[in-house]
Amino acid sequence: MKPHRSLEITPRGAVAGWPRPTLGDLTTLCSFDGPCLSLYLPGHRPGTHSANSVGRLRTQLAATEVELAAGGMLPTDIDALLSPLHQLEHDPELLEGHRDALVVFRSIETTQLFREPGLELDQHFVSRHFHIAPVLAQLMATPDFYLLQLSRKRVQLSKVDPEGHTEMVLPPEIVSDYEKFKNFDQPDHLLRARSGASGGHGSQSPVSFGTGSEKESESGHFHDFCRSIDRGMHGLLAKHPLPLVIAGTKTEVAAYRAASGYPRLVEGSVGGSPEGGNSLAEMVREGRQLVGQWISPELQHVLQLYRELSGSSKAVEELHAIVRAAALGLVEYLAFSAGTQANGNYDSLTERRMLGGEFVARDVDLVNAAMADTLRHRGKVMLLPEAGLTGSATVVAILRY
Repeated sequence: MKPHRSLEITPRGAVAGWPRPTLGDLTTLCSFDGPCLSLYLPGHRPGTHSANSVGRLRTQLAATEVELAAGGMLPTDIDALLSPLHQLEHDPELLEGHRDALVVFRSIETTQLFREPGLELDQHFVSRHFHIAPVLAQLMATPDFYLLQLSRKRVQLSKVDPEGHTEMVLPPEIVSDYEKFKNFDQPDHLLRARSGASGGHGSQSPVSFGTGSEKESESGHFHDFCRSIDRGMHGLLAKHPLPLVIAGTKTEVAAYRAASGYPRLVEGSVGGSPEGGNSLAEMVREGRQLVGQWISPELQHVLQLYRELSGSSKAVEELHAIVRAAALGLVEYLAFSAGTQANGNYDSLTERRMLGGEFVARDVDLVNAAMADTLRHRGKVMLLPEAGLTGSATVVAILRY
């Protein structure tokens, strides 16, 4: 398999070009065989008392070399594995400082470099798998989302990620001004008919028939306004189906919920609007809190399925059994609580036959190994919400058969 991303050091440094990892990136990482090195370097600002990232990197590489030798790896293989990483010691940006945490994944087949905002971890891992658990938990705990600011004067859609927010261009068919919409269209629930009423000379005069009061008419207009927005954004949101948070008054939010068919609409809403004095930064902050408590339709399905299968052989809580099942490709869904970790001998658990000079993974994070093997075999890994399951289980699996 070709490397997913090559390691290239330029005079200007490589850190600025390191991307944030995606679930697809992590899934690709799980397809590589070990030994796998995972180096986590926290953000560093020059002038602080903390060590710079070049010093941290050198310390981690030295410790990694000792662990590889103790695991039975041949010196020539160790040198081939670590030599490309020593190039990073000459990257000026590592020395000068960087805001985000840096993550380096290295096996003999690939070298992949990422940055991750908000992750504080100064640690290295040597294992049969890449240590993806911290990045995966961060990715799932702080997902990207859409923020829809619902206002009668202007509707605005922003995409929010851990680094900030970006206003999106709405499709041209969406009329985002309510007054213009009312003049452009009529509510679906109003029936307008032209009927012939016999006059004295046999002429016919148009007669309009309506339903409801003026208040009901206004409510119907706004319902159709919301429905037109929902329909207009369908194609846009379908390309990247992220959670959608609504910001607006209680009445406006209720109308949009009644009109929307979007399956990833987040419960709760952000009160107020820019017209009411609420800043976008405040709305984004409230939106992050709502998304952090949100349970996706997929996770709802898994939790319900687990409860239904509880007590059967397909619902597993015992970690060693989960690790063995994941290695065999039997895990369809794996759900874990953030921070869960348990070390053990992966090779012994999975009864792996070792070759001479091959690295032996005696003391590795078994939870991470289960995640990696689940993703390797196209299973799904999910982060458990607080109180997501009854009992004390922090890692659970649903088997394919």
